[in-house]
This record gives sequence, C-alpha cells and structure tokens, in this order.
Amino acid sequence: MAFRYEVDYDVITANLSGTVADNTDNVPRPITFTHKGGLTWEARVAAGGGKSSSGTATAYDIVFNIVLPPESVTMGSKFPANGRVNVDLGNTQAVSFPVSISQLGLNTTFSTSIITEGLMVVSLVPNSQGSFAITGSVDGSFRMDPPIQVTTQYSPFPGFSVGIDVTVDPTGRFSAVLTGDTAKNNLSFDGNWTAVSSDGSTAGGTLEMKIPLDPKTYAAPATAQLAIEGAVTSPINVSGLPSGFSLPISIPTSVTTPFSQKVTVPLNFRAPD
Repeated sequence: MAFRYEVDYDVITANLSGTVADNTDNVPRPITFTHKGGLTWEARVAAGGGKSSSGTATAYDIVFNIVLPPESVTMGSKFPANGRVNVDLGNTQAVSFPVSISQLGLNTTFSTSIITEGLMVVSLVPNSQGSFAITGSVDGSFRMDPPIQVTTQYSPFPGFSVGIDVTVDPTGRFSAVLTGDTAKNNLSFDGNWTAVSSDGSTAGGTLEMKIPLDPKTYAAPATAQLAIEGAVTSPINVSGLPSGFSLPISIPTSVTTPFSQKVTVPLNFRAPD
C-alpha cells in the first residue's frame, strides 16, 4: 500500500495540519494531529481502505509520530536559523510640505525630500509551547533635504514693509518598539521622534509603521509605510527695520507648522552583521 501526504506547520499557533491520500482513489483525507510536546506530534489516519501489493482490499487505522527538526521551524527564507533579521531603513522620498502662517497671510506648499536612516531588528523568540513570539525595535534618524526656507515681505501698514524669514528644518531621531499580535495580524512599530535644529527650530511627534503579514504564510511585506506625525516650531526673523524702530503691531516670533508625512520604506531582510 502506498501513501502520499502533505503537512504544514503554523509557526504562530504551533499547529500541524495536513492530508493523506492512499493508492485506492488518491483522494486527500485529513490527518488528525495530537501535540505531544516540543516539536513532536502524533498523527492518525483512521478508517481508511486501500490495496495491498497483490491488489487485495485492505483496511487500515494508522498511528505514527512526526518530529520536526528545529531548523525547519522558520518563517521562510526571510528568517535565518537564529531567528533574527535586520532591515535597513535608509530611503529618500520626495514629499510635499505645506507651510501656513495665518498672521502674515502666507499659505503655500513646498516640494522637498525626506531622508530616513536607521535599523529595524526583528527576532523570533521560541516559547515552551513550540511556537514563537515576534519582538522588534526600530531606531534611526530622518531629515528634510533641502530644508524649507520662506522669505516674504509683510506690510503692517501702507508704504512700509519688513522682511520675514522662516526656516522649516525637521531633523531628528526616532525610535519605536513592535506591538500587536501576529495571530490577529496587527503588528505595528509605534514610537516617537524629536528634533532640535541649529536655527532654533524644535519639533516632535509620533510615528507608526504597520507590518501587515500575509494571512496565509505570515510573510512580511516588501515595503511598509512609515507615518510621521507632529509639529515643527520655527522662529520668525524680521529684517529691514531701521535701528531703534519698533513696529506698532505685534508680529509673531515663531510659527508652528503641522508635520504629517508618510514615507515608503523597503523591507529588505538580511542576517545581522
């Protein structure tokens, strides 16, 4: 009698599932698995009927053990035997950045680029049930290149104008940790970013990078969206005032610009150096 069987191991739930077909009708039938601990399962194929080598009809009820080698329990080729991978977050992406200063009647949009540099580390951690938990962290930096420089004229009253200079240069660092549950497919890196520039600008906010896994294979996507939210506060510099002259009205000393960008980051998995 001959059998052909196929078995799949779910690294998240630590479950085996599979089918078997004998040489009678070649129809796949489910195999019943019982976890015996670690990477060992008892498999049972019950109430089957096949043919012996002489062609005689033969009933069977088979019980056997399956032991998976430790090196077989990985998430495909993206995860090496030690269960740890790095992802280089270096990327440059063109973005549009709005700047609005309502007190001065300025409302415009600039084109620039966001450059990210950093490292994402993901680890598979075995547990006592034979399955794995996924942990990870992100650390890096980003900058705007070129920075946004606004130069405009402001007329507080007819016949008189002053120069207004504003620089928006969010250059800072970010960090995040992996949260969520692989079984629920809601993995996400959540964290914060901060920045202080030499021109006196300050910035800060939150970041999020969701990692949607393939619902069947749990493979990671080829890219992820790094969403950066927050605000940039930049000083306003006034030029063109005569020495000792003060304006009869108050001009704001700084402008706070909402900062919201989504940067596509390639997830190129590699073994640690």
